Amino acid sequence: MLGTLVLAALLLSSFMSPILWAVVLSYPLYGRILRATGGREALSAFVLCTIMTVGLLLPLLYLALLVVAGIVLAVMIDDVMRNMIVGKVPKLHSLIMFFSVICGIEFFGLVGIVIGPLFVALAMTLLEMYHSEEAVLAPTATEGHQEKS
Repeated sequence: MLGTLVLAALLLSSFMSPILWAVVLSYPLYGRILRATGGREALSAFVLCTIMTVGLLLPLLYLALLVVAGIVLAVMIDDVMRNMIVGKVPKLHSLIMFFSVICGIEFFGLVGIVIGPLFVALAMTLLEMYHSEEAVLAPTATEGHQEKS
């Protein structure tokens, strides 16, 4: 029994401050609203609940606005920076691009945001050139056999 009460107290302890402030603020406000509505308790309770609901939802609305603005800003910055750093037609996968920026920042600091993707793009271009030359210059098995005959 005592353990259950201690557990309930621990679980509710984080909610005690908001509950206390809600009671402290709503009791005098309810009295004022009750006098303003001419003693109509149902209307006073409705107005008080509406005020408290708006008071709870406004910070959530502000948070949602900040999240949406942050996402829009991040997407716009990503598009602008990617076009500035990599160019109009990047052949790099987004994950490779992400790791090249992170590694560039790790090795070169803030300048690594530009240098990291440039090094990776240069390495990818050199590998593509090497593979294309190797495919063109390497003799096939049938060509080598015909030359010996």
